[in-house]
Amino acid sequence: MVAHQEHHHEYARMTIDMPFEEHKWLKAMAAFMGVTLKHLVLSCLRDHLFGDNEPNDETLKAFKETDEGKGLMQCKDFNDFINKLGSQINAQNFLPHPIRKGIEATRKKRKRSEEIP
Repeated sequence: MVAHQEHHHEYARMTIDMPFEEHKWLKAMAAFMGVTLKHLVLSCLRDHLFGDNEPNDETLKAFKETDEGKGLMQCKDFNDFINKLGSQINAQNFLPHPIRKGIEATRKKRKRSEEIP
């Protein structure tokens, strides 16, 4: 008897461990875009890893400054990153309404807790 493994359409399974909050954000973004999480991840990988785009001068300058440690932002976690990003651009416009409401509620809670002596 010969044992063999069947491959379904020559696909491989991949597992990625990540913080729950990041997974939740990715799922929400995929839902907002009307695509599956698999499609979102694969299209991002293809765009960023296999794209034919050459970086322009502004991007090359940003790469150099990042390598030198200039203009970097320190964040405690993903939510902190989103909050800081929101102060630079209105990133919430790209998020579904329930997530925007959740971010607003979190910010209000944090502000109230900071006001308490």
